[in-house]
Amino acid sequence: MAAVSQRVLVSRQLEDAEPLTQALVRGGYEPLVIPAIQIILRGACPATRAALLSAGVLALPSRSAAKFLRQFIPSPQLSVFAQGPGTAQALGSGWEVTCADGLYGADLARCIHERAPGAPVTVLAGDKTQGAVADELTRLGHSVRVMTVYQNRSPGDLTHPPCALKAAIYFSPSAVERQLEANPWLQTVPSIAIGRTTAAALRSGDCSQIICAKGPEIESILAELEKV
Repeated sequence: MAAVSQRVLVSRQLEDAEPLTQALVRGGYEPLVIPAIQIILRGACPATRAALLSAGVLALPSRSAAKFLRQFIPSPQLSVFAQGPGTAQALGSGWEVTCADGLYGADLARCIHERAPGAPVTVLAGDKTQGAVADELTRLGHSVRVMTVYQNRSPGDLTHPPCALKAAIYFSPSAVERQLEANPWLQTVPSIAIGRTTAAALRSGDCSQIICAKGPEIESILAELEKV
């Protein structure tokens, strides 16, 4: 009987994928990292800083939003809210940040509403970011401005020859769409989704086995991988 492949596709930027790939290696897996996203940050100019300082409350729904803000000197004028510990960590030291519990944009919006009810909020987003944070804040009565601070682009040709995989791990709908377009053979590989929007993209791509991890934490991902 042929041995079951322990190779796992990780579709994430190299910098963000490193903690997971290290954990995979320790667990006896062979990570195959194929980033499907290239993030291009907006430049840190004085006009942008002035716009940020006028915001008062900033919402960071992603690591990329945090990396954009990291270009600036921390300011006590700003109340910063981050979606989960990974986003807060990406912001780096020096910033005072409130970390929202939960996996989804609505969780971040409710955290802001509880701490700063009625305050105007600026959401730092990408050009492909879905509007869950802004929509929930608006529903809760906040004035919301969405500032596009990064672009989500394909890094190039993602075509990879078919190979034996135990599973593929996806962190965003963009990664799913680009990987499946370049590699339709991935539809038959067990897919682990981080978040329900990522799972929805896998369903739209007609993937045969979709597993939604309970959270983005490495422990949650490994727990689902062990079930495959």
